[in-house]
Amino acid sequence: MAVLRSQGSLSTVRAERQIVNFRGLFPEAADWLPLEAVARASSVLADPRWVEGAATLFREARARGIPTVLDGDMADAEVFERLLPLTDHAIFSEPALASFAGSAKDESLAALARFRCSVIAVTRGEGGVSWYENGQLHRRAAYAVDVVDTTGAGDVFHGAYALAIGVGLDVRNAMAFSAATAAMKCRHAGGRNGIPTINDCLAFMRTKP
Repeated sequence: MAVLRSQGSLSTVRAERQIVNFRGLFPEAADWLPLEAVARASSVLADPRWVEGAATLFREARARGIPTVLDGDMADAEVFERLLPLTDHAIFSEPALASFAGSAKDESLAALARFRCSVIAVTRGEGGVSWYENGQLHRRAAYAVDVVDTTGAGDVFHGAYALAIGVGLDVRNAMAFSAATAAMKCRHAGGRNGIPTINDCLAFMRTKP
């Protein structure tokens, strides 16, 4: 649910958006999941809301050599302690990284190398994305767009990244594709409106540095 508060006339509007998130109730066991479907996947994506489900999915994917992508949203430290050893590509939000690692600075990404993820990243909205890979820190600037609504941009980024990794893009190109997809979504109101097609995203990237 999004709550919008504004002041002033339409020409000088200043607004704040607040997201109220209800995590719901998840079953304790995950033995009912149709894990045979994982064999048909090129990558898998989960967030930390249902830790048992995410861990079960990631273990199955790991056993089959399928890349695992974690949407590092806010969660208790013990949740990340459990999921990160099963994760190939961990992409945190700034608040979640700060909560878990004690800081959202780029240097904190290297401190999480102990979990042996292939990639540890943090998305920073208009500040772009930073990631730690093979002992080195990398950065990708955000694409400049006229922003209408950022709702869902993080989810779009993660989904695009999982797709890109699944089709075999390297991490740098996957980050660029994901950043472009999220930026294009931000040009439209709503969480789903404006999510671009693959071809639209690639065409957009050809016009941007």
